[in-house]
Amino acid sequence: MSINSVAVVADLGESYGNYTIGDDEALLGLVTASNIACGFHAGDPRVMDATVKSCVERGIELGAHPGYPDLVGFGRRLIEASEEEIRTDVLYQIGALDAFARIHGGKISHVAPHGRMGSIAQTDAKHARAITDAIKAYDPSYIVICQNGLLADESRKRGLEVGYVFLADRGYGEDGMPVSRNTEGALLH
Repeated sequence: MSINSVAVVADLGESYGNYTIGDDEALLGLVTASNIACGFHAGDPRVMDATVKSCVERGIELGAHPGYPDLVGFGRRLIEASEEEIRTDVLYQIGALDAFARIHGGKISHVAPHGRMGSIAQTDAKHARAITDAIKAYDPSYIVICQNGLLADESRKRGLEVGYVFLADRGYGEDGMPVSRNTEGALLH
């Protein structure tokens, strides 16, 4: 993925344990890049391993999709955390996915914070700093995938490349941000 390209991306690897979430096999035939759950909001080591392997075999770009430690809420609930907790949680998740990428001959190209963590980082400086500090420390070549806002600003301040996401299945407000899932017209079918 480069700053001057368009990628068709799907969130993948969200199954865990005995629970199957999504249809990764069908999506793998449609996408050029992936956001792979890193085990906190969804996914587990076996799912991460299989998802990375499938993506590498098909030439699909690998992206880390770190989120809050919130399996019950699928990472969509705000978790009160310090800046250090957010930074180390993101760092931990990127490192976990990178281990699988390396053993399968792949490389992570981008990081796309998941759910509430990613949304809050657009307007909360603590989240934006923590996420970008983790990414910059781990691999400053990673592209930060986000909406326009503080996360993009903090990424640029640290010399990180930014890629903007457009969610085709979501409604958008006048501010250019996806509307709350609880709002009429939030999910497009």
